Amino acid sequence: MNTLVLSNTTVNLEQLYPDRHIDAAAKATFEDLTRLAASVVQTPIALISLCDTKGQWLPSQVGLDTDFTPQYLEFCRQISQEIITENKPLLVVEDTLALSESQITSLPIRFYAAVPLITPQHETVGILLVIDRVPRQFTVQQKDALAALSRQAIAQLEWQKKVIDLESQVYQCQRLEKALQTSPQNLVDMKVALDHSSIVAITDSHGKIHYVNDKFCQISQYSRDELYGANHRLLNSGYHSPQFFKDLWNTISQGKIWRGDIQDRAKDGNLYWVDTTIVPLVDDQGNPYEYISICKDITEQKQAKIELDRFFSLSPDLMAVIGFDGKFKRINPAFQKTLAYNSEEFLSEAFLDFVHPYDHKATLTAWQTLLKSSSDIYFEHRYRCRDGSYKWLAWNCLPLAEAGVIHAIARDITNTKQRKASLLERSRLSTLEADIGAVLVGQNGSLGASLKRCTEAMIRHLNALGAGIWTVTGITDETQMPSVLELQAHSGEQLPTHLFPQRILTNQGLIAKVAQTLKPIHRPILTPGHDLSNKTFIGIYPLIVESHLVGFIALHSCQPFSKIVQGVLGWVANAIAVAIDRIWVREELLSRREALLFQLASQIRNSLEVDTILDIAVTEIRGLLEVDGCHFLWLNSNADQPSLSVTHEARDPNLPSLLGDCLPPQLTPLADIIHRLHPLRIDDVSQTQNLAPETRSLLADWGITSGLVLPLQTKTGQLGAIICSHYQGSRQWSDREVKLLQAVVDQLAIAIEHAELFAETRAAAQAAQTQANQLEQALHELRQTQSLLIQTEKMSTIGQMVAGIAHEINNPVNFITGNLSHTTNYIGDLLQLIECYQQYYPNPLPDIQEFIEDIELSFLIEDLPKMLSSMKMGADRIQEIVISLRNFSRLDQAEMKPVNIHEGIDSTLLILRNRMKPCGNSPGITLIKEYGELPAVACYAGQLNQVFMNIISNAIDAFDALIQAEESATEKSQSTLNPTIWISTEVVDKNQAVIRIRDNGPGISETVRDRLFDPFFTTKPVGKGTGLGLSISHQIVVEKHGGILKCYSEPGQGTEFWIQIPISD
Repeated sequence: MNTLVLSNTTVNLEQLYPDRHIDAAAKATFEDLTRLAASVVQTPIALISLCDTKGQWLPSQVGLDTDFTPQYLEFCRQISQEIITENKPLLVVEDTLALSESQITSLPIRFYAAVPLITPQHETVGILLVIDRVPRQFTVQQKDALAALSRQAIAQLEWQKKVIDLESQVYQCQRLEKALQTSPQNLVDMKVALDHSSIVAITDSHGKIHYVNDKFCQISQYSRDELYGANHRLLNSGYHSPQFFKDLWNTISQGKIWRGDIQDRAKDGNLYWVDTTIVPLVDDQGNPYEYISICKDITEQKQAKIELDRFFSLSPDLMAVIGFDGKFKRINPAFQKTLAYNSEEFLSEAFLDFVHPYDHKATLTAWQTLLKSSSDIYFEHRYRCRDGSYKWLAWNCLPLAEAGVIHAIARDITNTKQRKASLLERSRLSTLEADIGAVLVGQNGSLGASLKRCTEAMIRHLNALGAGIWTVTGITDETQMPSVLELQAHSGEQLPTHLFPQRILTNQGLIAKVAQTLKPIHRPILTPGHDLSNKTFIGIYPLIVESHLVGFIALHSCQPFSKIVQGVLGWVANAIAVAIDRIWVREELLSRREALLFQLASQIRNSLEVDTILDIAVTEIRGLLEVDGCHFLWLNSNADQPSLSVTHEARDPNLPSLLGDCLPPQLTPLADIIHRLHPLRIDDVSQTQNLAPETRSLLADWGITSGLVLPLQTKTGQLGAIICSHYQGSRQWSDREVKLLQAVVDQLAIAIEHAELFAETRAAAQAAQTQANQLEQALHELRQTQSLLIQTEKMSTIGQMVAGIAHEINNPVNFITGNLSHTTNYIGDLLQLIECYQQYYPNPLPDIQEFIEDIELSFLIEDLPKMLSSMKMGADRIQEIVISLRNFSRLDQAEMKPVNIHEGIDSTLLILRNRMKPCGNSPGITLIKEYGELPAVACYAGQLNQVFMNIISNAIDAFDALIQAEESATEKSQSTLNPTIWISTEVVDKNQAVIRIRDNGPGISETVRDRLFDPFFTTKPVGKGTGLGLSISHQIVVEKHGGILKCYSEPGQGTEFWIQIPISD
């Protein structure tokens, strides 16, 4: 294929481009098309290849290495041949590696797309080819754009042909004009030539047509008859304005040639374009008398230009023409659709006015490069939309220095950027997750060092300004909320110290909200030293474990974090929280392990009880190692046959107890292990190879699947062992656990040794203590017996003395009482005699009368009977006292005899009557007796009266002390107390006599009440009590009478003594 058919004429390409030389305008057009193709498809290489009789050649190319031009021309030839052979409208290979070996080229090409250049006569004259060195996808929009550019290239070829034809026509017109001046024959020859090459019409000076050639009739579809006499308004399409035709007539009427493009309408309504040259023929005066119109049909070129304009308007890409001054000259509708501005707003602003502030510097650099370069430039930036948001645009810009403009094509790559950013972000976040996971899983060293590596990873992968991690250090008792947080690690810039100091209280600032809601917060803050009005962003993420706050992470950044980043940071916070909690648990576990050793040592110091120590040891070891069971066993190797005894255990409640002895046949291997004092570690009974069958059988009987045996030996030679065991599955025993348990076993050995020494010492001490206790008890009984004897002797002496006094008093009292009646009778007789004298001798002698007056006879007669009556009353009172003394002493009733209890109580009260009377400031004691019906009670009357005396005397003493204390406290002359003693008797359970003696005194405390009946215990001042009264009373009632003596009292509530004595049948 080496010819191009245009306008029904076959023309060699050599006619268009002799010697393959292209003028500047055509070359610029081809280069523009090539750059547009590279920009639209976004490939580094694009070219237009034509084929003439000499072969393939390149009128234009972009990005081609000139050293490989022959190879690329051969590649173009192969593609052209493939397109022609297979009749393909488009040839696309997205990855050359997918081709067969015969199709793969040696050139560095991975992607190419070629569209043929086909003339309207269906002749293929070349290809438009785009090439990339990497594989890529070819979109439908790119296919359409490449096809449109191929049609534009064909239009350029057509246009070039028209230009050549037009130049030829002008040349012919000039020759015709010259010939008209020479000979009519030449004019006829020229007319014939024009008829064959152009559309020709001739009008008169008024524009009426009087000649058209065949081509005119053919294109307008009018006949000559329809055209002659008419003017060109017959062909008016309405496309041009009246001013257009006015300017045209002004030009030709002045005798000037007019050139331009006109759209006409054919008879059938079809529109067509003609490249028109109107030559006026003037007379000698220079006035036009005829107009010759020479036209060329340029409809196809115009359609190609319209299609290009339509491509410009309908392209989804943003297309613009920008002046070197930076102002928009023309934009397509995609600008308005993408950025929402109208065309007036764009055309009134500069290109750089819409660029994002962060991208302005890079865009300005690209713009300055454009102004200095002749090649296209690719760059990306963010462009402002009408609503203030920004979209990412990818620009391909081609400067045309001769026109002073830049052709620019932009594509909205916001979604691509977002996807790439999302992928990049996900990649960074995945790396962050991996780094954080590696730090936390392989955690070594201190907590602060691990958290420091976590903050460094967050700074590195999130482009943050600063990061910090705080952990709780204190808990408030009321709310169980952490009170203080300490900074453990930070990286990057120091976080704002006014918001995040070294120590933070959880009830202040942003932290209070996080601590209360346990939810992260994100907000902008104002900090000095950053762009965008010093606004940066802070994110706070709580570290939570089982709904409890253990700390928080704070991140400081220039940009707010996306939802994806926030989600990953939530995961990071959770992972760090779990790691912190795990470290704390591990530290607590280590602390517990150390505490176990200290606790065992403490037991050695405090308890020295082997059973207690071993119970605590097995319990703590089981809890510490979280094993199913922990046992301690003794090995008795002194007997003829060794025996094994499990003495202490701590086990799962669902497991059977192993306490007891083990049979000798299964014991030998385990006994040998204990004898050799070698630890035995069994991770899995079923997998352990060097385990004796007997030991395996023993463990199987016990149900143990994994175990650890640590023997011990005391200095006395006793052998034992600690056994830790699992009953389900295997257990890997670490060296650290074995080391810890070995330390525990060493402590146990020491404990047992100390306990043995302590047991020996305690046995000797117990023997000595037993003897001492016996001696102390004997001494106590001796002292008590002595005291009792002394008191009994004392009471016996007092009784004898009282009985003697009563006897001695009773004799003269009987004498006085016996004579007092006679004396009363004698005095009565004498008074009767005096009365007779006064009756019969009313006027006595003066001396007698004087004596009567001196002795006040009348008073003596009146007072003497009264005196005798008083003496009789006093003698009776003395007799009652004597009887009471005799009743109280009861020397005549030393044996147990039935007596009237009430008489004994009354005798005691009679003796104490004087202490109960009012005296001084004392108001006296009110006595209330509530005697029941008591039968005679068999008792030791004298001893029982002693009990009544002791209890009532103590009550009177308590009242006296209370009155004295009140007087000292209130400084009153008279006490306000109302001391009262109640004495009641009754029979309970038909055979028990109960005497209750109650007062409203100060009461007795529990401490005193518990020791009330102890010998020698007294609360009275020294010299006022022996501490034996109530002790002897308790002995009399309980031991002598088999009764009950109880005391009920509370401070401030008075005191009641309950005396209960059996009534003999």
